[in-house]
Amino acid sequence: MSKVLPENTILADTSAATWIRSDHYHNSFLIPSDEILDTVRKTSSDNGLPDIAVSKAQGKFLYLLAQTFNAKRILEVGTLAGYSTIWLGRALPEDGELLTLEINESHAKIARENLSLAGLSSKCKVVVGPAHDSMVNMKPEVPFDLIFIDADKPSNTKYFKEAKRLVKSGGVIIVDNVVRQGRVADPTLSDPAVEGIINKLDYIQNMGFDAIWISPIVENVNQTNGQGEAYHGYWPSNINNLNPHFGTTDELKSLASALHDRNMYLMVDVVVNHLVANPTNTTSVYPETFNYDTLQPFSGQSSFHPQCFISDYNNQTEVEQCWLGDTNLPLIDLDTENSTNVDIMYNWVKGLVQEYSIDGLRIDTVKHIRQDFWQGFSDAAGVYTVGEVLIGNTTYAAPYTKVLSGILDYPTYYAVFNAFTSSSLSGTSGNVSHIAEMALQAQSVYRDPFALGSFVENQDQPRIQSRTSDQALVKNALAWVFVNDGIPIVYYGQEQGYQGGEDPANREALWLSGYSTQNKPLLNQITALNAARKAAISANPKYTSTKAVFHAQSDQALAIYKPPMLTLLTSGGDGSSTDWTVPASVSSGISGNGAYAPGDTLVDVLTCDEVTVGNDGTVQAKASAGQPKVLMVKSLGQGVCQKGSSNAASSIHRGLGIGVGMVVALMIGTIAL
Repeated sequence: MSKVLPENTILADTSAATWIRSDHYHNSFLIPSDEILDTVRKTSSDNGLPDIAVSKAQGKFLYLLAQTFNAKRILEVGTLAGYSTIWLGRALPEDGELLTLEINESHAKIARENLSLAGLSSKCKVVVGPAHDSMVNMKPEVPFDLIFIDADKPSNTKYFKEAKRLVKSGGVIIVDNVVRQGRVADPTLSDPAVEGIINKLDYIQNMGFDAIWISPIVENVNQTNGQGEAYHGYWPSNINNLNPHFGTTDELKSLASALHDRNMYLMVDVVVNHLVANPTNTTSVYPETFNYDTLQPFSGQSSFHPQCFISDYNNQTEVEQCWLGDTNLPLIDLDTENSTNVDIMYNWVKGLVQEYSIDGLRIDTVKHIRQDFWQGFSDAAGVYTVGEVLIGNTTYAAPYTKVLSGILDYPTYYAVFNAFTSSSLSGTSGNVSHIAEMALQAQSVYRDPFALGSFVENQDQPRIQSRTSDQALVKNALAWVFVNDGIPIVYYGQEQGYQGGEDPANREALWLSGYSTQNKPLLNQITALNAARKAAISANPKYTSTKAVFHAQSDQALAIYKPPMLTLLTSGGDGSSTDWTVPASVSSGISGNGAYAPGDTLVDVLTCDEVTVGNDGTVQAKASAGQPKVLMVKSLGQGVCQKGSSNAASSIHRGLGIGVGMVVALMIGTIAL
């Protein structure tokens, strides 16, 4: 029985689902089936293109608009498979023409085939390259009657500015999806898709960071799969193309230039181990089938290891030659024993670094490729390389430090994370002496312990505040990152107090924080620690090559001396109090370069509290409420603690304070080299 609504009834539900139902309803009887357009959609899906083309109703609307305005010359920004191109092309008169701009060569190839199928090849031409570059270079004798913009949303403003120059007086410019599901009308949101790429380098640099580390920048698989969407950049499909969701060639170069103008560095994440394509078989057939042509620039299935998933991590051959992932999302393992593939990857990374003026690389899944591959890769890159070797064992990790500049210090990370989270989970205080044990092992077995990446959060591990709400523990863990031998790395959002757990909960959008710098204790702490590190480097030219000395006063109390900084960490939590006695033997034989001596006044850079060194060289201090203390001689520390309290940043030394960052859509982290 049909339901009849009273006259003038207003339906409150205006959700996306309601509009989609409405669209489907009207399409069902207003727009007849079209074999060519249906084929275009199927071809797009079969080739792994994202399902983001306009709907039938929207296509028909574009067609009617073009006819209404008697459009003879049309420019389309964003081709994909050519679905909207065909709608617009059909509206052209016999002597009409349409140019459509597409950044992706493989998409352009599919679009040309679809246009040929539709009989529009003579009217519609596909231009390959960054759309903004193509528009800037256009000097048409006859302006366009209609311009349709449907490409990467962060660049809409740039496209629109060029479109105004290229359209005729009285012409029409149509920009798709400017409402962004209502977010454009919400003044509390700062979404890169709404506002475009926003320069947040001041936010990062004002905390004292010298570099940023950004997500992998190459083109990723586009379709939604069993694990969601490739918003993070770690599912590459074509290493020769940039990820259009992150920006354009010009924008990446502009980012590098802007960083270098500030005496900062650009570090880019890269994935070598695998590429990703969605399985094409729809049954449980194993091994699965894939369209290997989408994995560029490689030569089909023979470029990859046969499908097998890692089941025994004690079998290194299996770790290196079997696949990560699962049957829902297999990570197709590149055959790096194949000399052709090796040459491709070495030439690619050399070109990538040179093209975009990259200063450093973070390398994903390093242990899943044979060790002797990495020396040539690092040499080809010619910049600092730090590899992800996901293991808690220094003996296993050590050989990779001989073929790369450094590795992410996972063995010590596990000790730090456990020490400063266990008290809230089990009611027992974490053992900080294990931190010293792992750090001493690193000093002993790694080729260069000073090139390690030191961290306590990243995109693959749960944030520390997902495991403890004790802010004293959080601050102790964060202090460790800046006071040991490695290069500090801070994951975006840590400064804002983000609490996400396992991936993907730990990949929260930073812009939702509003980039606030007020009432942010961790941001203040990071600023002070960055400033202290730079002051230490300035005072002691050998700071970055001086091994830290450790003194475990108890399982809950650890002193780290790396002159001119003496750091006191405790895992007691915010209800604890620690009376410190650091014997003179910790600093014995060290003088000058900011080292402390009997009678010196030391300042805690986090609080500006003062401590006097005893006549016998002993340092006695009290840590209240479980807080860490980072002490420096007063001539250095006093200025630093003032900087930290005011959110200012020190630029005393360029180059060795690393932080991991937090900016626009590209960013995962910030690093300083």
